[in-house]
Amino acid sequence: MSETVIYSLIAIGVIAIIGLSIYIYRQYRFIKTKQAQQREQLARLEAQRQEKYTYVVDSLKILAHALQEEQVGPVEASIRIRSLLDYYDASLHQQAEYQVFDEVFRETEHIPILEAWKALDRKTRRKFERDIEQIEQARGDAVKAAAKQLLVLLNQPRH
Repeated sequence: MSETVIYSLIAIGVIAIIGLSIYIYRQYRFIKTKQAQQREQLARLEAQRQEKYTYVVDSLKILAHALQEEQVGPVEASIRIRSLLDYYDASLHQQAEYQVFDEVFRETEHIPILEAWKALDRKTRRKFERDIEQIEQARGDAVKAAAKQLLVLLNQPRH
């Protein structure tokens, strides 16, 4: 082989190496950028999750305190606490001391809410109000005890 061919092949090899090096470097930067974006997104999601968790805990504490202070009725508190427990720790529904929230919720499922409540005639509304009173009389003390226990749980450090 002639010297010119050898130098040409060496030049082509060097150009190929330089081209591949540039390609590899760009891919490396692209991957690093993607990883950084994913880390940022995970951090944002974690911050949102923590913010929602804090909101749920604070809401549960407020409801439990309001129930203890009789600022909210046992039925309304049970319905709201039961819904929030799904976000806090759904396994609490299985524990005996908190099942009363779920029981009250199920006993009041048939009662219309919001706009449907406003649309009711007085006679029907009074009937539902009597149902609510009966549930509050029957389960009020159990709901308050469960709320008190929930406050104890919420005030413990969580690991």
